[in-house]
Amino acid sequence: MAGRSPADQLGTLGITAVYTAQVARWGGLRGAELFDLPAGRVVFWMTNLVTEMARLLVPRAAPLAVSILHRQACIDEVLRRAGVRRLLELACGLSRRGIAFTDGDAGGGPGLEAVLVDLPAMIAFREELLSRTEAGRAVLSRPRLRVVAADVVDADLDAIAPAGPDLAVVAEGLCMYLDAVQQRNLWRRVADLLRARGGGVFVFDLVPGPEQPAPGRVGRFLGWLMSRFTGGQGMVHDDRDRRRILAELVEAGFDEVECREPAEVAAAWSLPRPEARSQQLVFIAGVRPGAGGGVKRS
Repeated sequence: MAGRSPADQLGTLGITAVYTAQVARWGGLRGAELFDLPAGRVVFWMTNLVTEMARLLVPRAAPLAVSILHRQACIDEVLRRAGVRRLLELACGLSRRGIAFTDGDAGGGPGLEAVLVDLPAMIAFREELLSRTEAGRAVLSRPRLRVVAADVVDADLDAIAPAGPDLAVVAEGLCMYLDAVQQRNLWRRVADLLRARGGGVFVFDLVPGPEQPAPGRVGRFLGWLMSRFTGGQGMVHDDRDRRRILAELVEAGFDEVECREPAEVAAAWSLPRPEARSQQLVFIAGVRPGAGGGVKRS
């Protein structure tokens, strides 16, 4: 990456990560300002322009920026309510969550430890962006915030995760790119990790195929466009509904499973822009120490 600016990297490093970081900045989420750059703002406004034009032909579709903002803030609130002390964030991209939750003034509490995992190129890009400012360099020096360059599909989660109980594993924006077999494999590995650590919680987002608007020609074009942004990797669709996904999480080894629509809790949980419409679904899967397999469904 020597000799290349962060803006030069946008074409090779997943514009979706840049867009998501800009959504967090737009929504005022703590730490997002550290990943701001002019080219990212262009990505943000151009993506919003394209998706808003598409929504004219797909009325059921919710605004993309608000949906992603609600998703991020909802996951944050789930972690706060769970009282986690350790965080493992898979496919972290340019997420500001680890920054916010290792800051004692941001609601994570003093002493929270976070490990962020992504592919080597993304980790290098992330660190380059942080190294531009004094505040970013201070984040890089935090002893309780660690980054690991690895592919989460086959990484040894036990070797990567922070040691100890009260562990939360977050996979935001990941499962939509995995097929059903890959998802189930990941869920089993996370359940095994949490059980070995004495319990914990796994939080991820996934809008089931039956709940998504029929794509049509415009939707297919947007899918193609997004696959170009992500290096040819498009989002995966299948016919499993939320009940089937909850059942598969139980089969993977979780003791308590539920799902939340951020739009339904936006006001009660004080999410940003609570009056705006969004479409996301956040799954929360817990492992209790010595649990016998009871399950909570919602």
